[in-house]
Amino acid sequence: MRGAGSGLLALLLVLGVAAPVAPNMGGGRNRHTDCYVEFRGITPIGRYLGKPRVDCADGDPSCDADGVVNGKCTFTFAVCEFNVDRSLPRCTPQPVTKLLRFPPEPPAVRKSSVIHLPPRGATSTTCARDSSVTVPLGVRHGKPWPAQAKIELIAVAKQAPYYDKNVFYLRCLPHVEECILALCPNNPAGGPREVDFVEAATGGDLDNGTTGLSHNFPIPQNSTLKYCLSNCDGASTPSCQASGSTGGVACKDSLNGATFGPPLPLFSSNVPLCVVNRFADNTIQGVVNVQTGIFDATATPVHLNSDVYLTNQPPLDVCPICTGSGIGAHGTCDSGPNRGTACTVEGIVTVNNPPALVTKKYTLSSSCPPDPIQLKATLNIKLPLINDPGKPSTLAAHGAGSYACPGQTQHDACGGTPCDVDCSATKPLRGGVNQLCCHSDDTTPCFPTSPASGSQPVVRTGSATAPTPTWVPNSTPSATSTSVLAATFCEAATGSAFIDTTIGLPGPGALLLNGTATFLGNQ
Repeated sequence: MRGAGSGLLALLLVLGVAAPVAPNMGGGRNRHTDCYVEFRGITPIGRYLGKPRVDCADGDPSCDADGVVNGKCTFTFAVCEFNVDRSLPRCTPQPVTKLLRFPPEPPAVRKSSVIHLPPRGATSTTCARDSSVTVPLGVRHGKPWPAQAKIELIAVAKQAPYYDKNVFYLRCLPHVEECILALCPNNPAGGPREVDFVEAATGGDLDNGTTGLSHNFPIPQNSTLKYCLSNCDGASTPSCQASGSTGGVACKDSLNGATFGPPLPLFSSNVPLCVVNRFADNTIQGVVNVQTGIFDATATPVHLNSDVYLTNQPPLDVCPICTGSGIGAHGTCDSGPNRGTACTVEGIVTVNNPPALVTKKYTLSSSCPPDPIQLKATLNIKLPLINDPGKPSTLAAHGAGSYACPGQTQHDACGGTPCDVDCSATKPLRGGVNQLCCHSDDTTPCFPTSPASGSQPVVRTGSATAPTPTWVPNSTPSATSTSVLAATFCEAATGSAFIDTTIGLPGPGALLLNGTATFLGNQ
């Protein structure tokens, strides 16, 4: 059974007795009292804040009582008293003298839900008739979003130990649709039908802001961009149109999924940020040459909504971890709202100096997002990706002394000295790639846009090799090339003074995606 949500549920006392049925979920953690009151008809799939959580997708007939896709999930379960539970051998059932309820919240859940309670004083397993709790979906960025209700009920017994505190969560998830472009169709022209850009373990680089404290971050290994190809034969017509479907929370089988890679852990100057990069458009597009391997999306940048989470509440890990051992391995989420749920490792990155740890390996999954309460801002990012070495990605300041990005208030942290030291030969501690550093401090990365640096543009240069083997129309099964996709862009402020001051936002950003491009032939 599945489900999720947010908010306290009103418990309305309505008596009614059903035939005794063995319940299957306790809502407490005390092995000596958890059998006083239990819940039949729902099964937790994980935990949230240490408590059981039941998930249900809108319209799933196995858990949504109305069985239709209507923007809400209706959970039904029975509250049962005086339970003989073999999983709790230390718990002796006792008659309950009181059942304590808590303030109803949120109103949307309270108005459409009712909890039926069994009579107090039962001396054998007794269940009330089925309760009904309706959890409406939320909305974020115009799309349906998970929402949950907190159920809390305290049973008071006649004898010590007296209290059985029951807390669990019901979460409603958006309806999951099958998307029409999960697989690329054959290319009628005879060229490749698909190209996949896959990030290598090293060589990727992300630079954010003007202070230099958020530069040189690595990109998680195996982060992937996929495009379907058309209108090319790979020989006389080598230039292919590239288009890849993306999917939000209501689409599970698009070519690229809902996010670009798994959550991205960034840790610098004691600021732990977990960034979830959601695709903002239904498709990503570009042009790729199957003879040279050159890809160009400058006319159609990859548009991301980057959700920035400040994850020091509490300071455990920068991003939740999927416990699988390596890419493709299965595990469970170790924290966040999906703690305890199944996941598959989609990317790996090593983060230096996260809270209380050094050089920690993060196995990451888009199924393991950070806690929604830690969300600080959503940044609108456009990546004009290109790997043509003859056309570097360039972000220029508009006139001497002016800034490259709207709202920017400083150029760098070089103290008025130029940003002119080539520090590319120095391996950065965070694992990315160095470019330029301050003249006054060759350990501080910078962008050369200041007047002291000659008001130069921010430049990142990509590269590509010719795919091998050489493409032969309708006969080559696959070909591979190396690729470095480059992009420069602007980042707005997050609205968190702590984050913006540390990183230096608004300001420029720069990205290098280093890996392989694999061209796949018709099936």
